[in-house]
Amino acid sequence: MTRLFTLSLFLVLLTLPRSLLAMEAIDELSFYGRANLSLNRIDLEAGNGTQLQDNWELRSNTSVLGLRGSQVVQPGLRAVFQLEYEVFVDDGDDGNGGSSEFNQRNSYLGLEGKWGRLIAGKHDTPLKMVQGKIDRFNDLLLGDLRSVMQGENRPDNIVIYRSPVRDNWQWRAALIPGEDNGTSDPAHDDLSNAVSASFEYKRDDTRFAIAHERGETIDTDVDYITRAAFEHNESDFSLGAIVQLAELVGGGDEKSLLLSGEMPLQGRYFGKAQIALVDLSGGERTQLTMGVDYRFSKNAKAYGYVSRIAEDVGPDSQNLTAGVGFKLLFSKK
Repeated sequence: MTRLFTLSLFLVLLTLPRSLLAMEAIDELSFYGRANLSLNRIDLEAGNGTQLQDNWELRSNTSVLGLRGSQVVQPGLRAVFQLEYEVFVDDGDDGNGGSSEFNQRNSYLGLEGKWGRLIAGKHDTPLKMVQGKIDRFNDLLLGDLRSVMQGENRPDNIVIYRSPVRDNWQWRAALIPGEDNGTSDPAHDDLSNAVSASFEYKRDDTRFAIAHERGETIDTDVDYITRAAFEHNESDFSLGAIVQLAELVGGGDEKSLLLSGEMPLQGRYFGKAQIALVDLSGGERTQLTMGVDYRFSKNAKAYGYVSRIAEDVGPDSQNLTAGVGFKLLFSKK
C-alpha cells in the first residue's frame, strides 16, 4: 500500500495546476526517471564448476522514478527535497523474495544557500559519490564496480553537508547517528556512529578526489575504506581510475585498482572498457568488461557488453554475462 501511495503522490503532483504550485511557493518541481532494460545470457558458478545459473534473462538495471524540487523559505535560503525509488520494469519484483515494485533510493530533505547544502535522509555516501562517471558499466550485471569492490553504500538516516566550490575545491562530510535505544549496545548510540568524507578538485576536464569512511552502520563487513579517484574527459577519449583500501571486520583487507576508458568509434558508436583487480586476503578477484554504445541522443542509447569476473578465493569461480539493452532518461518540469 505504501508503494502504491508513493506512485499516486507522484502522479497527483504532476497534474497540479501551475497556479496552485505558485501559491505554495514551489519554484522548482520536476519529475524524472530512467528506464534501463537488457537481455542477458548469464553463466554463474559457485566454485569447482558448480553451476548456479545458466540461462537467458530480461533484466531491469536500476530503473528509477523520482520527484525533486525546491522552495525559497527566506532570502538566500532554499529548502530542497527529493523522493527517488527504483522500479522493476521487467517483472515488478526486486528479487529479494515476494513482489516489491518500489525500493527507496536517494531521498532527502534539506537546506541550501551560499554557505553550502545540508540534507538528511537515505543517500549515497560521499565516498561512493567520488566515483563520478568512472564506472562505465554502472548498474549492469557483473559490470558494475560494486560486483567486485567494497564502498558502494547508500545508508539510511544519513546527514550530509556539501561545501560551495572554492578555488576548484569542494568537500563533503556525512554522519549517521546511532539509533539503538541504549540498552543493548551503547556503542550504537553516538551522534556519529559512522562517518564518511571526501575532498574533490576539478579543473577543466580533470577531476581528482579522495574519500574515507568508517562505521558498521554503513557496512557491517568493513571497518574503514579509503578511496582515491581520478577522471579525465575529452571529446576524443575519457579515462578514469580508482585506487582503494578496505579494512574488513574480523581482519584482512582488500586492495583494489579499477581502470576504465571510453572513446568514439564511428558516427554515434562509442567503445568502452573497464578492468578491476582486487587483492584479497587469501586470493584475487578480477573483473573485465567491454562494450559498445549507440547513442540516439543525449538521453537515449542502445548498448551491448560482455563482462567476466574470476575469483580464486577458496574454490576458483568464473562468472560470465553478455547482454544487449536500451536506456532512456526522461524528465518533466
